[in-house]
Amino acid sequence: LEEGETHIPHHHLDSDNPPLFFRFTLDQKPVSFNEILALKKSATLAAQVSVFLASEKKLPQSHASVVSKLQNALNSFASEQTLEKFRFLGRSLTEEDFKVVMRNVAKTKHHSLDMPLEFFISRSNSLIPADNPTGSNENDLDHGFSILMEELDRAAFTVRASQESFLVLDDSASRDVLPYWCFIQVRKPTGSIIVRVHHPHGDVAAEEQAETTQQLVRNICNRTNQLLLL
Repeated sequence: LEEGETHIPHHHLDSDNPPLFFRFTLDQKPVSFNEILALKKSATLAAQVSVFLASEKKLPQSHASVVSKLQNALNSFASEQTLEKFRFLGRSLTEEDFKVVMRNVAKTKHHSLDMPLEFFISRSNSLIPADNPTGSNENDLDHGFSILMEELDRAAFTVRASQESFLVLDDSASRDVLPYWCFIQVRKPTGSIIVRVHHPHGDVAAEEQAETTQQLVRNICNRTNQLLLL
C-alpha cells in the first residue's frame, strides 16, 4: 500500500493465491532494498506485509510462508548487526559478551564443521571413538577430554569463551578489532568438536577460515593423543 492509503479487507478474486505487498522501514521511514544494503550504522528495521482475507485471525498459507522467511531474514540481519558491534570490542570481551555473540552466530548464516573425536586408550593400545563410552573405557575417555581441554586452554590461538567453547583467532588475526567470529565447541555427549564461523566477508571467507581452524584443531587432537600415549 502507498503511504496514507487505507486498505479495506475483502475477499480477493484470486483468494487461493492472494498478491503480496511489502514495505520496509528504517527508523520508521520507508526505504528501498538498496538503502538497506547500504546501511552503515545501527537502525531499527521493520517490514510490513499486506493481508488479503476476511478473517484477521490467520494468514493464508502463501502469506504465512513468506512472513516466516521474512522474519528469519530480519532476525538474521539483526544478529549480524549485533556481531558487527561486538567485533570492535576485541580483547575486552567478557564472559557475558561471549554468550551474546555465540547466541547470535547461531542465528546468522554461518559455516560449520563437525569433527568426530577419538582418543588413544592404553589398555586397548588403540584409538577409541569418543562417542562410544563403555564401562571399561569411560574413565579413559574422560581423561582424554580433560587433556584435550587443557591443550585447547593453553593454545596460543584460543580464548576461553565458555565451559566447553573457545574463540579461535589465528596468528594473522587482530585482537583489537576481530576480523571474524570463529568458535570451537567440545561436545562430550556426541564425542565431537563443532567449528562455527561467521565472517563479514561472506560464505567463501567463512568456509576458508573453518578449514584453517579445522587443521589447527587436528594438531591439538594429535598433541593430545601423543600425551595419552606417554
